[in-house]
Amino acid sequence: MRRSQIPVTLSLIAVCALLFLIDFFSRHMLALSPYFDFKTPFLTPLALISMFAYPLLNPDFLTVVFASLWLFWVGGSLERSWGSARFALFFFGITAASGIGVYFGSLLMHEEGSFLRGGLWLPVTSLTVAWATINPLQTVMLYGIVPIQARWIALFEVGVIYFVYYEGESVLGLFALTGALAAYLIVKIGLMSSPSYRSSGPDLRIVNGGQNRRRPLDDAGTKTSLNPMDRYRAWQQRRKLAKLLQKSGFTDRDEDQPRR
Repeated sequence: MRRSQIPVTLSLIAVCALLFLIDFFSRHMLALSPYFDFKTPFLTPLALISMFAYPLLNPDFLTVVFASLWLFWVGGSLERSWGSARFALFFFGITAASGIGVYFGSLLMHEEGSFLRGGLWLPVTSLTVAWATINPLQTVMLYGIVPIQARWIALFEVGVIYFVYYEGESVLGLFALTGALAAYLIVKIGLMSSPSYRSSGPDLRIVNGGQNRRRPLDDAGTKTSLNPMDRYRAWQQRRKLAKLLQKSGFTDRDEDQPRR
């Protein structure tokens, strides 16, 4: 995992998959254990553990698959840009922020315990908000067909948390988004603007207060896009051009040859 440049992201996915399998084949032994009891009394050791543990135990197979895939995309991009140590600190920080928010929301509603929803979606939504705050115009091909910008993806995930995850509990839904709000503020004020090392992945850094920095120049003297989809389209265009040149019988060096 060290060579992958995203060891924290891959470790989180592996732990979530392992705990899901253990819980499934043990007839939900883990879900019934006190370490994943999200209605424990406030300010107890078990409650503090649950604030960090709730993303690790996912309730169903589809959540494990799709949340892990999105964590691999967004979390991997942020980890490559920020470095593993900073990304891990950020991930568990926003995880705890959502947990604390739900605890205070439960207190406000005079409930006996918190109503945390186990699974990756709360911290993954916060990661998506951070990613979209850095690159709001980043375009992703949804299902490989529909282009959609990062800001709309983040807004959609926030809506899912509020309207689906906490359906009928509007107050708790707002408090559950504490992690997403913290992620937005942390990135917006520039606390995560300086990565620990230069990454070969997508450039998600904020430089000079969010202004676009100068990108490296390619051989032709034009700016190289750091969007992976732009690079893929450019590769397709170069491939088509190479095929056209091959069919025409000309090469790109014909202009350098002296005319007869």
